This record gives sequence, structure tokens and C-alpha cells, in this order.
Amino acid sequence: MSFWRNWYEDRIHGRTPDWDLWLEIALIENELWDAGAEAVAEKIEQIQKDLREKRAERFEDHARAMIPRAPVLAKEADRLSQLIEQALSEIRKELGSPNALPDTIEPLLSVPRILHGISIELVSAETEEPRIKELAILSQALIGTVQELNTRLQRAQSLGQERTKKPPFYQTNIMSGFIPAALVGLITTAGTQFAGPAGDTVMIETLNYTTEGICIETEGPVETSPSAPPKPVPAPSTADGIPEEDRRKV
Repeated sequence: MSFWRNWYEDRIHGRTPDWDLWLEIALIENELWDAGAEAVAEKIEQIQKDLREKRAERFEDHARAMIPRAPVLAKEADRLSQLIEQALSEIRKELGSPNALPDTIEPLLSVPRILHGISIELVSAETEEPRIKELAILSQALIGTVQELNTRLQRAQSLGQERTKKPPFYQTNIMSGFIPAALVGLITTAGTQFAGPAGDTVMIETLNYTTEGICIETEGPVETSPSAPPKPVPAPSTADGIPEEDRRKV
């Protein structure tokens, strides 16, 4: 019943619906609805699987190009997964919330898992074509996750939350310093490395929305060093080099 739970949470938080999925579910035959919740749940799972595969098709060329570099890219995916997880752990620790993130940046929790899945598929003993399909699905999931992150951050900015209401995570020192800056870089690297050209536009948006949405200035005035007093402007000189004011005194 995960679809219905997600549907309910999305409605509560005002998230953008997956209209393609909703349309397909609305078109389920009446006979299947009459067959009961279990039959409907199985049908929804199949619809979701079909949509994932269809959406992943545009990532297959990039997935195929990753296969020859599988050993190196598998290590890179694992490394990025661990670094992002460490950054998220630091953020949760700073917020005093060890098991959750604020809803605005909650999609970040999925990124390490997706990258780890990419690493596993890259070194899988499966034949090439099944690996390509799975890698394409994971690449699409990575981009979809970052798109959802961008959507939430954009919504937060449009509502002025980062400047007015200031949720707790915007007020912490760690969220305005090194950790979020590193996080933006890690996410962008992951997207460009493992999603290829299909993810370039999304990654550019990530640099905009994520940097502005997470790397928020801390409250309070910015300390600046006192400025030096202005230098006196010399009086205009005549042709012989003697200032006009001094010449009048003679």
C-alpha cells in the first residue's frame, strides 16, 4: 500500500503529483477495483514498474557507456554514496534529529541508496543488457530524486520560508557553511557522472536551487573590518607645480 501512503503524504505536504501515474491508476478497470485491495495493489505495482522502465529508456545509452568503465565507476559511486551519507549524518546531528531531515530536503536521503545500487549493478555478474536496463532505471531514479529536491527547494523559496519563517535547519551554522556546499558538489558530481547528458539540465537547476535553498546565511549582521578614512584630495596645481591655494597666500 506504499502508493496510497505516498499519495497521502504528498497531498499533506503539497508536493507535485506524478500525473502520469495518477492517470494510469484512474484508468484501472472497474472489475479490478471490485476484485479488492490486493488485486489493485498488484496492478499499481505493475503500472509503477512499467513507468519506471519507460522513463529510463532515455538513460540507456549512457548506461551502456558506463559498462566498459564499470570497476572504476563502481568505486566512485560507492565513494560518493558514503560521502553524501556522512554529510547527511552531520546535518541530522546538527539538527538533533538522528533519523529524519526537514521535508524540504528529505529527498536527499534516497541519494546514497541509489548510488549504492548503481555500484552493485556495475559489478554484477548479469549479462550486459539486463545490467543496462537496471542502470538506466537507477540513473532515472537519481535524476527524479534531484528533481523532487529542486521542486521542494523552489517552493520553499517562492513561499519566502528561507528568509521569513526560517525553519530550524536554515538557522544552523553547519547549514550555512562547508557541509551544504560540499553536499551540492557531491550531488552535482553524482548526477553528471551517473545520469549523463539526460541529467545535465537537472544538475544545473541543482546548482541554483540547492545552493540558494540550503546554503542560507546565518542570522545576524555580518561583521566587517572598519574602513580606512578617505585620503585627502590634493588641491589642483598650476603649471609650475605650486597649488593655486598656496600661490594666493604669497
